[in-house]
Amino acid sequence: MANHLTRQIDQQAGSFSEAIGKTIDENRYPAEENRELAEELHRAEAREYQEETDSSVNDRQQARQFDERILKSKEVDRLNKHIHPILAIIIVGFTLTIYLGMLFFMDRINEADAKDIIVYILGAMTTISTQVVAYYFGSSQGSREKQESIKHLANHIMSNPDL
Repeated sequence: MANHLTRQIDQQAGSFSEAIGKTIDENRYPAEENRELAEELHRAEAREYQEETDSSVNDRQQARQFDERILKSKEVDRLNKHIHPILAIIIVGFTLTIYLGMLFFMDRINEADAKDIIVYILGAMTTISTQVVAYYFGSSQGSREKQESIKHLANHIMSNPDL
């Protein structure tokens, strides 16, 4: 009986406190102001996303242009011309080697700590390999078209406050 009465009081108190909180929020922030704040937040998020995307694309383009200038230069020796592709091949090859090692030899490793370390290294190498592949193969026509459509959409969102 006491538990039933306690539950009823808790439920009523909870709904009472929710009603008070809702009333305070409605009086402090009217619906129109909330809508304006949400729109401004939406526009700010779109601007931030656009800036991040532009920055990432510009960084990658500048790196590719730098590599192109080095490859075309007659003053740079062969090692400096080919060091980036060599390192890229080594990174991707090392990552694939770790994958194959885990596939065939993971059952021979007994300590859980060693497995955790290997999985951690594999995660880091996978991230690096993904960046290498994005650098060398990320400038396809489809990628450019997607980037343009994202830029167009972000500009449309920023110019239309009603969205």
